[in-house]
Amino acid sequence: MDIDRWLADDFCARHGIEGQERRDLEAVVERRAEQVKIALSDPDETDAELSVPVKRGAFARLCATNYRRVCRACAGAAYSTLGEDEACLGCLLLARRPPDGHFLERVGVALDRALENAAINTGMRRGDITRVLATGGTSLVPAVVELLQQRFGERLEYAHPFDAVAQGACQGIVLPILQHDYAIESRDPKSKRPVFKPFLRQGTEYPTSPDESIHFTARGSYGGQETIGVKVYEVSQLRRRSLDTSIVGADGVLRSDSGVNTDREYILLNAKSATYIKADPKILLARDRDRFQCRFCVDGNRRLLITVEDYYHNPPKLLMKDYPVVRL
Repeated sequence: MDIDRWLADDFCARHGIEGQERRDLEAVVERRAEQVKIALSDPDETDAELSVPVKRGAFARLCATNYRRVCRACAGAAYSTLGEDEACLGCLLLARRPPDGHFLERVGVALDRALENAAINTGMRRGDITRVLATGGTSLVPAVVELLQQRFGERLEYAHPFDAVAQGACQGIVLPILQHDYAIESRDPKSKRPVFKPFLRQGTEYPTSPDESIHFTARGSYGGQETIGVKVYEVSQLRRRSLDTSIVGADGVLRSDSGVNTDREYILLNAKSATYIKADPKILLARDRDRFQCRFCVDGNRRLLITVEDYYHNPPKLLMKDYPVVRL
């Protein structure tokens, strides 16, 4: 963000954009500046144009400056070969002196501090370093790339700089816990409208133990029913909206004209691989209130497994045993 702002400041100074005009164009200029920074962080790009339309009075004109990745001056030559409408990101960073020090000096201090911490905490010295993985967008800025190459030479490596840290964290510290709440769709016997019954909470460790199995009773919605669908939903608490019939779109999300009153978003997980409990004989509502006993558990692969017994029969008939419903 600092670099975006420095580019924006340089551009506005070159084109006399200041005061209220600067404030009106602030968001646009900084967004274009960020695009230029990203473009010049690509080793295959040598220049990028920053342009913004500016309206002054009854007339509008396009203010534009072509920014180079590096030029002769910042590469060590005695003079620059920049044209009138050109500027250089490398020179800008070399000349920039924030209140707490020169930009590259700050980068150098951060590197030295990291190396000192490594020496104190692990006993690793600079000569022990065999590889250096550059991470983050700033590591791609030309002046920073040059600094890192000077420090580490062939030991420097770029591999997924934007998400390398996240990938490493995922491999090292991800815990076997569920990341969302889950619910099963049921039907209110009085209103005859669908409702959601929570049965797995965010943070639940898996695989679940036998004594942590979740028990439900499945019953039909109408007489003569031959199958009962098992619908499992992921519950999102990030988006809240008021829904008013249980109609699920092709993407598995409840539509806004649903008959379910809720302040959460429910996403059907097994829309394309539905699980059905077969009723033989067919459902008789007065008789089959507690007929199908279901037990749920989660295995080590985060699969929701269901076991179903039909209590119409004596002894109860096992219809499914640890049958995979969906991966949570």
